[in-house]
Amino acid sequence: MVNIIMFDNAEDILNLTGLTTRNELWDAGFNLDDWDVGFCCDKKMHEEYTYTDEYDGHEYAEYEWVPEAHWLGFQMESYCAGFNYCECNGKHYYTVHHS
Repeated sequence: MVNIIMFDNAEDILNLTGLTTRNELWDAGFNLDDWDVGFCCDKKMHEEYTYTDEYDGHEYAEYEWVPEAHWLGFQMESYCAGFNYCECNGKHYYTVHHS
């Protein structure tokens, strides 16, 4: 079982992280542009693998989600512009973005 805490505004993130300003959130790795909702948990829910496509030469990322979060991770990957991940003060934060 994985416990998550949902949030939908920067003030909630400030309360969860213990940081005091939006600039501190940006510096910690939060992307506060065009996000809709997010969650915090004690466990990292994914691993990221990057590769270079042999045909077009571009670098791409693929994600492997822990079993408990497979459905949620797939939804975040598929949502408009995808998701952002960062770790702050030992907690893991995910936000989904609409552009």
